[in-house]
Amino acid sequence: MAKLGIMDIRMQETADVIMSQFCDRIVHAANPKSILSFRDGSTSKNGETVFVISKQVSRTEIPEPTEVFETLTSFFKEFHHIFADAMVDKSPFLTQLGMKFAPRLIDMLVKDCLTPSIPYDKHNEEKYQNLIHVAIQFYDWMKEMKYFTGEAISLEQFINNYDQIFINRRCLRIVTSARELITQQYIDLTP
Repeated sequence: MAKLGIMDIRMQETADVIMSQFCDRIVHAANPKSILSFRDGSTSKNGETVFVISKQVSRTEIPEPTEVFETLTSFFKEFHHIFADAMVDKSPFLTQLGMKFAPRLIDMLVKDCLTPSIPYDKHNEEKYQNLIHVAIQFYDWMKEMKYFTGEAISLEQFINNYDQIFINRRCLRIVTSARELITQQYIDLTP
């Protein structure tokens, strides 16, 4: 199948399903832990493990980023459990699959999870540093499980650019507040 180019097409289709049907929903769910569940294959007749994800995902609320990483870890841990020994052309199946979705997943996590969580004020920075620690742990775990390779560096670049992004968000908040003050109706405060 690999010689005909079919394997690459099927691998890309699988990566697209993982991204659209699982990762996207987990990252954008208001309560990520509540939308994903598994049915273990030991209880079914044919030994299949079933991944169940809610169809209705509320995108109105911003999810707790640590829950996003925990839920993604649960999903990929179960997926790893099933495909850990699978090989494609003498290469781990999970590595081949990960090369198809890793850039999109990292980009989604940076844009939709980490960047919106950057605090506007310095007093919230400790909570954000804890989130960065969780993100690094997730990234390292994905490398250990062979989903990510050394080529997936955009998360590290984001973390290295944190100070610049923090300053940009702080300036944006100041400018937005100033714009709101300018457009407010003038009130004469003299007696």
